[in-house]
Amino acid sequence: MKADKACIDVAAGRAPADLVFKNVNVVNVFSEEIITADVAVAGGVIAGVGSYRGRTELDCTDKFLCPGFIDAAVSKAVPGLSPGLSLQTCTAVYAPFTPSKSG
Repeated sequence: MKADKACIDVAAGRAPADLVFKNVNVVNVFSEEIITADVAVAGGVIAGVGSYRGRTELDCTDKFLCPGFIDAAVSKAVPGLSPGLSLQTCTAVYAPFTPSKSG
């Protein structure tokens, strides 16, 4: 329960996250959108996507993060499992590279 409260406090902006991926391109595998935001991690799970502060902050400008990338396939394959649960399971793929800008 204590971990849940800590995660909620981070999500609500009342406490700093353990780790924040700042200015990262977040790939939403459900809506097929990419947004630039901060991704807050608390207690080993993703607490929120938006604007956050953290004890450790990584500048991820021009980088991509795909929360739920693996879970998205599982969520679609398991009847009754809500796609929104993918963020809470904290399966994140962080691509520490900058895509080439061709043409």
